[in-house]
Amino acid sequence: MLKPLIAFLCLSACALDDASDTGLWYSTEAEDDFSYLPLGDTPYTMTVESWTHEKGDVAVDLYLPDRTESPVALFLPGAFVAKERYEWVGHTLASHGVATVVVQSPEDFARSYSAMGTLAWLESSELDLDLDLGKILLMGHSAGALTQAGLTDPTACNPGFCDDEAATPSGLAGMALFGFHNESESDSPMAAAEVPWLLVSGSKDGLATPTEVQATFERLQDRPVTWVEVQGMNHYQFTGYVDPEEDRLLVKDGLPEISDRDARRTTATYLLRFAESVFTDQTQSWDPGLLSEGDTSVIVETREAIYPRHNSAELPRVMTEPVAEPGLDGQEDQVGLVSTATYQDSTWMLVRDDTNGASVWTWNGTEAFLEDSDWGNPHLNSSLGQLPRAIIR
Repeated sequence: MLKPLIAFLCLSACALDDASDTGLWYSTEAEDDFSYLPLGDTPYTMTVESWTHEKGDVAVDLYLPDRTESPVALFLPGAFVAKERYEWVGHTLASHGVATVVVQSPEDFARSYSAMGTLAWLESSELDLDLDLGKILLMGHSAGALTQAGLTDPTACNPGFCDDEAATPSGLAGMALFGFHNESESDSPMAAAEVPWLLVSGSKDGLATPTEVQATFERLQDRPVTWVEVQGMNHYQFTGYVDPEEDRLLVKDGLPEISDRDARRTTATYLLRFAESVFTDQTQSWDPGLLSEGDTSVIVETREAIYPRHNSAELPRVMTEPVAEPGLDGQEDQVGLVSTATYQDSTWMLVRDDTNGASVWTWNGTEAFLEDSDWGNPHLNSSLGQLPRAIIR
């Protein structure tokens, strides 16, 4: 477990929970009372720093626990959203011993250099920070979450969010994304890192709707995934306050059924449980439901990894993708794939069949088809072979 140290940083308590005096569900005033959060006992300090990118200065809020070799959580804000509106994330994690870095891009929304450049700056910083960059939790809200998800497989990153230097951080231990969906109509498995994922969404979110988050959850197929849907929460309750002039999509968000503080308190509770499991290497024995049984404030869905994680030597391993029902569309005599070849945007497969003889199939990325390969010779078979050009042409 994350080991709390002694006291936590005291914060003044004078902000109201919601904007009841204005009749709005949200507040436009920055929070300065974080006592409603599940704060820990680790003392920490908060500083504002920056580093320079060719696009401009990248501002960074650092929440640094008073301990050595703290694991690191790096958070990217949503589009047009100021980093100060995620102070609740920094105070929550830092008070439990996790160094938290909230990054403000010089552009209107975070791009991959926001995360990659900040990690490089942290490692080489003259601040002489005592951080464990071998344990990194990538976090983000909305567009920031989309950018972070892209870093887990830059080849599949949404256009405009990743640059040529985008890469998966070598110390990546997990993903925690708020109000996130993949923004894709595809239902094929999502290319992503094989680390544990936490998706937190609201049942009243109008920008990352439950249907869209469900589709993303279904696509994350070979990694541990926990999806926490906070009942009654909307998209902008992930932020500490709302700026109607900047939040251009505010009118599209759903009307929440719980207070802002209740929404963030619940999110922070499950975030802490997830971070504790990720950073203490408990992902092999942890509760994927994050102790949610009996909690009516959330609905939690989980998925375990189908295959074991990569080996400690970080050698590549074969990743499989289902193309049809077992036995190739239910034909159980099709017992083994002998060889493959690519032709005209399809994958051609020579398949062993000990009853009817070899057959040839094609896979177009969506469906598998049996080609005209009924040679009438059950002895025409092998566990070794190669597709001749005459067959595929």
